[in-house]
Amino acid sequence: MITGVDRTICRNKKKEVQSQEFEIDQLTYVLEVYRRRDFRSKAIPVIVPTYMPNQLAVQLTSACLTSLKKYSDPPVEIWLIDNGSPATSTKDFIDDDAINVVLNKTEPIAPRFRGVTEKLKHWIKRGRRGQALQSQDISYANAIGLELGVRIIPEDSDFVVTLHSDTLVLHPNWLSYLLSKFSEKVRISAFRQDPGRVRAAHIGGMVFDFQLYRSLGANFFHNMRQERYSDRPEYDVGDFLSIAFQAAGFEFFIARNTFNSPSLSISEPDRKILEELPCDLCINDDNRVFFAHLGRGSTKSFGIYSKGLGPKEWIAIADSLNR
Repeated sequence: MITGVDRTICRNKKKEVQSQEFEIDQLTYVLEVYRRRDFRSKAIPVIVPTYMPNQLAVQLTSACLTSLKKYSDPPVEIWLIDNGSPATSTKDFIDDDAINVVLNKTEPIAPRFRGVTEKLKHWIKRGRRGQALQSQDISYANAIGLELGVRIIPEDSDFVVTLHSDTLVLHPNWLSYLLSKFSEKVRISAFRQDPGRVRAAHIGGMVFDFQLYRSLGANFFHNMRQERYSDRPEYDVGDFLSIAFQAAGFEFFIARNTFNSPSLSISEPDRKILEELPCDLCINDDNRVFFAHLGRGSTKSFGIYSKGLGPKEWIAIADSLNR
């Protein structure tokens, strides 16, 4: 629910800047919203939640958004939802007139960490290279970013895209392809399916029916360790969309991808660059790669997760593909 909308802040000539507040999960989130002046309400919103405490994280996010700006069919409206990154991390995105930017000024701390002591906060910041407390439950912070996003975008949007900031779109028709898989029954289209827990469509690259989402009262919160609902199975961020949609009699489409099917072959035009890229690749009906996902991008940029392709290598590849 919206708890307040303040005056327009005149700090950016290319954008309307407003202060807004939302109450979510018993916390009031104070936002600074940099909305494009030429905002197109019929373009499909793409929500990208971020937390960028360092330059590597900034470059990961920038690579993602650059690929979005390069490939957009049908037109999209990019919404970057930032969870308390330093001003130096967000400045260039605010100045980019192709992006809507939401700065969340309230740290998204999971309920189980809200009572921590100042000593623990100090230990976390020292031991985790200056990270904020939200890094103790990055999934929860990601959910808050998405929850803020769906409150900011136009209520009458037919479809919404959610993307992780460590993803790349690699084909002009990536979105029209995912949308082409919708039917009366299929109301979610995603790049991969999680293999465990509830086998849900993955939130890191997903298009869904926003009006159905609203009518079902769905949300993005996880239920890990059954913290939110003891009578429901464990599920991760965004998985409840799959659960709620299926319970209402609807289905989801999962594109062919190298995560769920590692033996998939890649077409000749893409093979030279992408064949040995150790990440999740998504393939359309013509065997063309149209989506790539690094995986664990945030924790890799923090330096606390190192399995697979590193963020520096990913950024170099992304830069070559975005030219």
